[in-house]
Amino acid sequence: MKMAQVTASALVLLCLVSANVASAEKVSFAKRQNLAADPSPEEKAVKSEKEEPVAAPPPEDKDRVAGPIPSKVVDWSQGSALDEGVQFLCASLWIGLLGSIPLALRFVSTKPVTKTEIGLSCVLWVCLFGGLWLFTNIILFQSPHFGTEIRPLTMVECIYLMSQVITTVGYGDITPAKPRGQVFVGLYVLGALFVISMLVSQLMAHMGKVAQEYEKKLLEQSQAADEALHRSRSESSLAHLHFIAGKPPPPDRKPLYRAMAIFAVVDLIFVTFFYTWPGEHKTFLECFYMSVITLSTVGFGAFTPLTEGGMIFDAFMMLFGSAALVNVIGNFGDLMVRQQKYEQFDPKACEHALERLEEKIKGTKVSELEFLQFALVSQGLVAEEEFDKISAAFKHLNPKSGAIQISDIASCINQSLKEP
Repeated sequence: MKMAQVTASALVLLCLVSANVASAEKVSFAKRQNLAADPSPEEKAVKSEKEEPVAAPPPEDKDRVAGPIPSKVVDWSQGSALDEGVQFLCASLWIGLLGSIPLALRFVSTKPVTKTEIGLSCVLWVCLFGGLWLFTNIILFQSPHFGTEIRPLTMVECIYLMSQVITTVGYGDITPAKPRGQVFVGLYVLGALFVISMLVSQLMAHMGKVAQEYEKKLLEQSQAADEALHRSRSESSLAHLHFIAGKPPPPDRKPLYRAMAIFAVVDLIFVTFFYTWPGEHKTFLECFYMSVITLSTVGFGAFTPLTEGGMIFDAFMMLFGSAALVNVIGNFGDLMVRQQKYEQFDPKACEHALERLEEKIKGTKVSELEFLQFALVSQGLVAEEEFDKISAAFKHLNPKSGAIQISDIASCINQSLKEP
């Protein structure tokens, strides 16, 4: 819930910033239109001297299917139309959102902070702030939107490019212009990917833990409801029989459906924004195509943001959308594993475990320890050889009357920890 509240607050703040961006872009667009409509006399003279006869374009094919239009290139050579304060706010919000993930995970977890997590957080913040400073002050970039100009990036362009790097979208509309910058950006990408992969692994582990706790809570509620409704004993007995036999339950598809619903909402927000945002000039199908290519981190680059508002929005949605898609893929993979395990269940394994149990016990009665061993082996949770190792370790401690002292276990553990 806490992470959901933080995410909702970030989206609200993003909407407020986008509104400010829209007003600034309208003013900038109007100025450019006026300059284009009223050229100076000197510009008219130069233009008339450079004009040469050009061959007439071929007639338009009405049956041609609409596709990517390379002519949709907006001039960004004038830099940003936003105030530096607004740009800094957008960059700080983006860096804070990404850099706070390790801290947020530690805040909602009860485990102590490790040195590895502290080092990972420090490296992440250095990568984010270092990249922001270098890309906006030192390294020169080129883009079709820059024309022939080569320059450092604005803060908005920087977080837009860094989102492409972190999520591996890689539109290719902004690239380093000089060989030294290309080498450095290549090394920066490799370092950032290592850091982000570790961060994503922690995030996915936490999400898996939260999902397990949620499923456990639902199961407890379901069991409580069953007891309240006094369900028949036959159903409870059937569940125990499935457990004893080691037969896995049918896989639950609800986690996958929830993940797909979240991704659909994110994708719908993406499509709606770029279809309605002033200056983007994209059809609905183009927006849908761009959303799928972007959120899947393929990033062909046929359709990219054309406005600063689009770059800001896309910088955040790359993070949210990629995480939502990873969640879908993770749940789908888990469902496939559970489904295969359910379909590949072999009753002969249970029969084999029962035969082994009959060979080991004396008589017809089974103790609780022997039943525990049978249940774990029949379900495939523990191999039979592991029980042999455990039994050998127990006998190594010289039990007396079938029992050992806790101090013997503690001394054995301490001795094993001291060994390299």
